[in-house]
Amino acid sequence: MSFQILADAAVPAETSENTFTQITTKFGIEAGPLVVQIVSFIVLALVVWYFGFRPLMKTLGERQKKIEDGLRFSDEMKAKLAQSEADYKAKMQQAAVDATHIIDAARETAKETIEKASEDALKRAQEIEKRSAENIAREREKMLADLKGEVATLVVETTAKILDRDISAAEKKKLAARAAAEIQE
Repeated sequence: MSFQILADAAVPAETSENTFTQITTKFGIEAGPLVVQIVSFIVLALVVWYFGFRPLMKTLGERQKKIEDGLRFSDEMKAKLAQSEADYKAKMQQAAVDATHIIDAARETAKETIEKASEDALKRAQEIEKRSAENIAREREKMLADLKGEVATLVVETTAKILDRDISAAEKKKLAARAAAEIQE
């Protein structure tokens, strides 16, 4: 009814009643049920918005945030993985360099050890040779001394036989010393 009052005030009654009435009668629309339907639709829209659409949008927002966080975390992990791989490669290269230095040092140490062992063996061989030469010289001197003693004894005995007499021990020593002196010269 309020539509009719407004319509009467703005336009002559005949045209507005005709047009509005014609439309409402043509489509079978009545003003009372139309207002109730509009109010019901607004209430339903508000209920759906408040209890349905709004929580749905909140859930979608939370899921979107989780997805973004997951993607960000994934990107961070990719970056960390790339950094870890780079660190691993750098450490492996450093380990290879260190291993090369260690091997070189071990070779140098082995070379020095071999040289030192060779020098020690040479010194030992020279010492053994020197000791052997000294031992041979001592043995030679000992043998010469023994030989001199035996030759002197033989000379004394031979002289005693030639002279056919007995020689005293003092004379034997004297003759042996003289014979030894002559042999040395």
